[in-house]
Amino acid sequence: MWRVVLGYSVALLNHVGEDGVWRSPGDDGIEVLVAPRRGAEVDPRRHTLRAAMDRAGWDGADCYLHCLPEYYPLPIDAFTATPQVAVAICDWNVAGRVSHLLRDHVDAIVCDHPGAEVLASPAGPPIVPGLLWGWDASSWAPARVDGLRDIDVLFVGSRNQAVHPRRERWLARLGRLGRRHRVRIHSEVYGQEYRSLHQRAKLVFNHSVRGEANMRSFEAPVAGACVLNERDNPTLPRVFEPDVEYVTYDADDLERVVDALVADEALRRSIARSGQRAALAHSYDVHWAEILGDLRHALDGAPPRRAPSGAAEALAEQWSASAVAEARASAGWAARSGGVDPGTAARTEA
Repeated sequence: MWRVVLGYSVALLNHVGEDGVWRSPGDDGIEVLVAPRRGAEVDPRRHTLRAAMDRAGWDGADCYLHCLPEYYPLPIDAFTATPQVAVAICDWNVAGRVSHLLRDHVDAIVCDHPGAEVLASPAGPPIVPGLLWGWDASSWAPARVDGLRDIDVLFVGSRNQAVHPRRERWLARLGRLGRRHRVRIHSEVYGQEYRSLHQRAKLVFNHSVRGEANMRSFEAPVAGACVLNERDNPTLPRVFEPDVEYVTYDADDLERVVDALVADEALRRSIARSGQRAALAHSYDVHWAEILGDLRHALDGAPPRRAPSGAAEALAEQWSASAVAEARASAGWAARSGGVDPGTAARTEA
């Protein structure tokens, strides 16, 4: 049995037991202790990995995987409680300092597929690419594609210009389409209201920040909407068939694409139906079972890479860097990434 402690999980995992343990559906030889639990207040100096494992009845674990080190400080015993340590860097576009600090002290880095090329280094730890985002099967139920939909085009997500400068320019164009279509643009909307808006939308506009497959890529089609994604996204074709299971656009044709789909109800429903069938296979449980299996393989037999003599200094600097990064994030982003609602629309990724 390979045991991993998952810190600050970005994954909305189902069937986590009362002891905080999730058993991977993809590999019955993997057990995951989710610590801290979603929504918990955590002080990394006092709430240690050792204490979390004791509460779960674990005498130890093989690996600690810390999500979002660009925002959340590692626990004080991160480099001593388990033999191996990995980090899942999600917003690698703002994680330059943190990834540099931790590179020599972690055994692997998990990131999205575009980040694998950016973060890879001949002298660095192995990179484990994966689909970090998905849909939460406990909060989302597939909605009828042909149900009542009174919103022509919808966007709900982060409008933090420090993180999404290109997205704001796209939303300005989307807003002008409101002169002839029913367009809704929202931010800071979570939980059931977030889900309900997507169930009312014919088209859902999406634009990733790094070329990743973000949460909206999966949640919107599950909600029965036809999703608009940027044409040059390098990750989505790994999951969906472009212009069959989602619709592509670029700077030359966004308005024409929207006009055509609003006018052609049969085409819009066909793409939405195909997208929903494809998206249903991409829950968080499925994606993170694959990620953890790949991480286990990457770490198998690998000697620890970190230098104990410098780990304490790197940890102290990471605390400082992550605190600054979190302060830069919007209040809504911080609420979502803290996981206050298991059905939340979530994080800068949204």
